[in-house]
Amino acid sequence: YIYGWFMLAPSVYNNFVGESIFGLVAGSNFYYYVTTKDLGGYAAAGPEAYPLLHFWSLAVEEQFYMVLPFVLVCVWRFCKTDRKRWMWTLGCLGFVLLASFALSVGYTPINNPFCFYLLFAR
Repeated sequence: YIYGWFMLAPSVYNNFVGESIFGLVAGSNFYYYVTTKDLGGYAAAGPEAYPLLHFWSLAVEEQFYMVLPFVLVCVWRFCKTDRKRWMWTLGCLGFVLLASFALSVGYTPINNPFCFYLLFAR
């Protein structure tokens, strides 16, 4: 924060503070979606105005790696003895995979920043 106070313009410093806070809690992708969706998304938001813009991809990875182990443990505990449950669960996971792909393909032309920044369409 001290570096930013002295080296950045006031408007950029305000962005820097928000970016830093959301970066600490692995929520940068939500911050950038909300702040840049009206500007046109990632392509319009340059590093001059958002010095920590590259943190969005780290946030998506962190969210994925926090959710995936939880899902896998739940699947294992739910299905560990019953083959029918395994098949049902694999079908549900396949449906989620296809739904995410369909959302990515179908919704990107409508709301590109949503599909770019958030985990749902990845």
